[in-house]
Amino acid sequence: MSLRLALVTLAVIALFSGVGFWIVIANVDPNRAGALGLTIFFTTLFFGLAATFTLVGTFVRVALQRQLAPVRHLGVALRQGVLLASLFSLALLLQGQHYLRWWNAAALILFIATIEFFFLMSTPPPYRR
Repeated sequence: MSLRLALVTLAVIALFSGVGFWIVIANVDPNRAGALGLTIFFTTLFFGLAATFTLVGTFVRVALQRQLAPVRHLGVALRQGVLLASLFSLALLLQGQHYLRWWNAAALILFIATIEFFFLMSTPPPYRR
């Protein structure tokens, strides 16, 4: 898959997820929706955030590191976009259940950072400095 096709696909996913998210926000009552409404809410939120973070991360990486081929940045940006979207979605889920405290947020950030650190250490040398 070419970089252009991947970026267009991500943009379409972000657009449809964003529209779906706003439709859910406007039309779903969280008190009556039950598990299905919350699942749709968090699914559209996650995919929208993941695609948006991936697009932004790819553009920033391409702008800052011009010595590598642009397509090489997509995998790292996708991983980090999914991790950031997971962080935000889980924090919002915890907040919705009134379980989010500073120590939960710190533990969640530490967990996501540990996963990213593991991937950075296992990445081949062109990305490691």
